[in-house]
Amino acid sequence: MRLPFVSLPSAPPADTADALVYYVVDTAEGPVGVLEGFERDERGRPATLIVSQGWFGRRRLLVPIEQLVDVDHARKRVILAPGAAPIEPKGALERLLSLGAA
Repeated sequence: MRLPFVSLPSAPPADTADALVYYVVDTAEGPVGVLEGFERDERGRPATLIVSQGWFGRRRLLVPIEQLVDVDHARKRVILAPGAAPIEPKGALERLLSLGAA
């Protein structure tokens, strides 16, 4: 018995979350950083954007996925809602600054 030939895609479709990694993260106010990855919920769906900023991407921000409003594949940009705010700072400097503010 002969099985039918099945063609499998060699790369994920452009609309999947992992295809957006290394896109520039933008808002109406200007660029925020570079999309480094995602934190996922218990079902494996992206819940939070991990955005790197600064020299060598040393500063990390967590942005809720709900603040993502558009994706521009042609320009490799992820667009956030105006005034989008991170959940919490992820870098050592930000942690120290948040301790001093308390």
